[in-house]
Parts: sequence; structure tokens; C-alpha cells
Amino acid sequence: MNSERMAIHRREGAGTDPAEGARLQALHDLHILDTPPEAEFDDLAWLAVRLCDAPIALVSLVDADRQWFKARCGLGAEQTPRAISFCTHAIESDGLFEIPDARQDPRFADNPLVTGAPHIRSYAGMPLVTLDGHRLGTLCVIDNTRPRTLDATQREALQRLARRAAGSLEARRQRLRAESREGTLALLLEAMPDAVVTCDATGLLGEFNRTARDWHGVDPRALPPESWAQHFDLHEPGGHELLATERIPLLRAWRGERVREAAIVIKARGQAPRTVLCNADPLRAADGTLQGAVCVMHDITDRLAAEERLRKSEQRMRTVADNMPALVAHVGADLRYRFVNRPYAQWFGLEPEAILGRHMSEILRREHYVGILPRLQQVLAGQTVAFDMDVTRGGELRHMHATYVPEHQATPHGPPCGQRTGFHLMVHDLTEKTQLARMLHERALTDALTGLPNRAAWDEEIQRGVARAQRAGVPATVMFLDLDGFKQVNDSFGHAAGDAVLCEFAHRLRGCLRRSDFIARLGGDEFVVLLDRITHPDVDPAVIAAKVLDAMAPALHVDRAALHIRPSIGIAVQPGPLRDATRLMQAADEAMYQAKRRAELHFATLEC
Repeated sequence: MNSERMAIHRREGAGTDPAEGARLQALHDLHILDTPPEAEFDDLAWLAVRLCDAPIALVSLVDADRQWFKARCGLGAEQTPRAISFCTHAIESDGLFEIPDARQDPRFADNPLVTGAPHIRSYAGMPLVTLDGHRLGTLCVIDNTRPRTLDATQREALQRLARRAAGSLEARRQRLRAESREGTLALLLEAMPDAVVTCDATGLLGEFNRTARDWHGVDPRALPPESWAQHFDLHEPGGHELLATERIPLLRAWRGERVREAAIVIKARGQAPRTVLCNADPLRAADGTLQGAVCVMHDITDRLAAEERLRKSEQRMRTVADNMPALVAHVGADLRYRFVNRPYAQWFGLEPEAILGRHMSEILRREHYVGILPRLQQVLAGQTVAFDMDVTRGGELRHMHATYVPEHQATPHGPPCGQRTGFHLMVHDLTEKTQLARMLHERALTDALTGLPNRAAWDEEIQRGVARAQRAGVPATVMFLDLDGFKQVNDSFGHAAGDAVLCEFAHRLRGCLRRSDFIARLGGDEFVVLLDRITHPDVDPAVIAAKVLDAMAPALHVDRAALHIRPSIGIAVQPGPLRDATRLMQAADEAMYQAKRRAELHFATLEC
């Protein structure tokens, strides 16, 4: 296969290669393909030509179908097809990829870049690897005058220059990410319903989002902090006095203070007075150096109306909570009830008012309270807790699912999630759903005709059985059974007769095997048995097979006809330390077919 075909094959295969897809995505995320020349890359190509004494040097980026040259020295072409590129091979290497004589290399001897322009004779390329491990291209040098290899100094020079090129690509990626973050932040600030104002380390105003401009009615200016109150119409709470300079939240934060819930009034010209709560923080670099401050202002002018709306909302929420198909409550840190919905109270035969203020231990049954006490400790420690539990109510077992969510309250001078004040709980009665799910699960795993487990149940059980056998160090044994002449029963007597035969066979099979043996119907007239713990020498699987054959010896009476149907039985045993369910089934199936082919032998055993 020539080099072009090899490259094409490799590219087509990359269509389903996640690593290649991630590499191409990383390349495209740089937005560097087909961009104008840049000095930092041109300089690296120029240095590579000089240091490696080569006529041609390239900074090559390998795209899906082409290699494109971000920088080139000594070559006019801007790109070549990836199918014939040397760099496609280079990015697959862990280090420097070097071709001393392309005409003598079977991978490249008939390559169009060797047989035609630029007539490559020797090639050396170093992959450009990002911090994420993606190989985006190469820094390569090409000699189109003679075969050659680089000396040790030239190799090191090429490797060092390649690291610089990869570093430039990484710097570009970080710059694009920073620009994206800055753009996103600017959009978020403009869209915020709260006003946001910042200043730099010198105290000059910086960010002043749309809401801040609307509230103040002016744009920021390069004013000293002493002029902020007058220019931006900042007043003390009540709105009668101009805000003292030392009380301006942004200035306080600029001086190193963390300001929380500071109320001020903005009395912009042409607008009604606006009361706002301010939260301000100093902005510091990683080394602690002050870089400025930020202040976020939240309008609380309509707080009284909001409180009225909140009261009505609470009434609506009470109505919603009382009609929810769940038990809902709010419990304080002292484990006393602060709120319960009507279903919660009715569960205990009480009115909600009779529960409020009482300790949980007074309402819950003692064994129930003791059982959930560790969960209560978890939620009071700040963890969200979800768990299932069985509760007896009126002599009936109920399956319940409970969720406890901690409640936090901000402290005046602490973090928003400072003091824990209790938790919310919600309990759903899943009894009917659980019973339905169990019934559906059992139906999904049961053969409707014979009542035996079906193929899905078998697939689960054989994995568990093989694992049990491996842990116990005993052989794993499977018996595969197929009814001889079953098709003739269907053809001669109809499918109803065939179903009767299958049911009778399943009945006899259950009767002659041990309760611990797992029996399943795979489908049609195929049955399987996972024999439990065949460990004693006297318990020979062949003896068990003979017992099954004896059970099937009496005739089956169907539509007044006496049918003699015997199964072909295949037995597979895995005694070794590594057990594999798939191999075990395959071996049992093969043993069954051996028995079927040799009509005089109704069972066969294979060891796998």
C-alpha cells in the first residue's frame, strides 16, 4: 500500500476516533486556520531554517483533510492535502519524526511531494503538543536538495523551537478563553437587574452596568471618592442627608472592608427616591495586593409591597402544600416543627396546629424516631439526605421515600451559608409504585407460558452464578436442553399442543432438579439450567442429566396422543480460576449439538 493510500485510510478511520475528533476540535477552537501571517510563528520558521541548515521550514497545522502552513520559509504553497502530508505521520510520533531519504523510504517513495515539487529528499518534524496532550501539527524542516539527517544540536534546536510554537498556540488558546470570559462577564453585568459598580486600585470608577446608569441617571466619570455622593446623588437612609463619604459602600470596600446589607438612598434627578441595599467587597490579587473594589446594589424600594405579596404567596404556597401528594414539613434546628402541610398532619391523625412547636420525638413513633436519628444528625450538619424506609401504618407496611434539605441563614458579618436554622422534609408514599414496579419487574423476567424465568432473567442469573462459583472456588456448570422432534409436534398437532408439551416439560424439569438449581426458558424449545455447587464427586452432572432423561421417559399425552419426547442435553463445566459466562454458554450449546448429532447419546459434556 503506497503512502497516499495509507494516509487516506488513516484519515477515514479517524472519523470514528474520539481522540482525533477531540484533536480537531482543539485545533478549530483556536480559530487560527487561514489567518494572516504572525511574526512569532514566522520567526520560528526562520530560525528553524538557519539552525537546521535546511532550505525549507514550516509551522504546519494538520486539519481533517489538509495541512495548512501558519508559517513557511522557503516554500510558496500555503497548504497540501493531508493524504500526502509527512506531518500526518509526524503527529502520531512521541518525539522527533525524521526521514533521512524519502526516495528510499517505502512509505514515501511514490509520494507526489517526493516525485514532484517540492521534491522532498529529507524531512524532520517535531509535534506541537498542547497542555491537554493534543498534537495539532508540527514544526518541520525539509531538504529538497539532498538526503540527510540532523545532528544532535539541530535536533535539540528543532525540539526547543517546537516547544515555543506549541507555547504560542497555548497562549492563543488562553487569550481566546480570557476574551470569551470577559465578553460573557460584560454581557452578564449588563443583563443583571442589580446595579454593579467597580473601582480600580487608584479609586477610579470602572464598571458601571446598565442598571447603575439607569438608577443614577449619569455615566461614571473620573471623580475622586469625595465627589461620589454629590455626583451620584447618594443619601443616608431616609433620604434627607447626603451620604457621608466614609459611609459610601464602594469606598469602604476599597479601603479593605467587607460591606453587607448597607442601606442607602439614591435620589437621581427626575426619578423617585430609590432605597437600595449594598454589598461591597475589596478585589485582591492572589498575593493579597488590592486591585480595586466592587459594589452590588439591590433595590428594596418596594419591600413593603413585596412583603405583602410574600404574605399572599405564602397563603398560596400553603394551599399548594396542603394539596400536594406528599408529606411536607419544616423543622427547626431544635427538631421542633415550624410548618407541616395538612397531609403530614393527617398521617398522624392530627390538625397542623396540633403539631407546630412540638418535638419530632413527640409525634413520631419511638422506633421510627430512633431509626431516622442518624439522618437528622446528617441534615443538621448541612447535608442533603434522601433515603427509603418502611413504615407500618394501621397494620399495613408502607414504602416511603424521604428527602431532608438543610436550611441556611446568612449572618450579619459572615458568609451567606453561616448559621443552619433547620431543614425542610418531604416524604412520598411509594407503596403502590413500589408494588407495581416489583410486579412489572417480575413479569419482565418471567416466561409467560411456562412460568419459568426467561432469557433476561437468565442473563442476570448466570453472571451472578459464575461470580458466586468463582468466589467459592467451585466449578461453574451449565446444562443446555433442546427438545428433539418438537417441530413435528407443532406441525402435526398445532401450537396449542406444542405449548402443552413445553409446559409439561418445564413441570417435569422443576420436579427432578434441586430447588437451588436455576432453570430458565430461553425461547422456543430451548431450556437452560445453572447447576448449583457441583462440588462433591458423587454429584456428577451426567447423573443429573440422566435424571432429567428419566423424568421425560413417560409419554406426554396431548390430544389423546401419547408423545415420547426426549431432550438433547449439553453440559459445560468451567473448573478454572477465571470463569466466563459467555464461554460457558457457548460450550454448553456446542455440547448440546454434539448430543443431538449423535442420536444414541442424549447428553454430552464439555469442559471449558
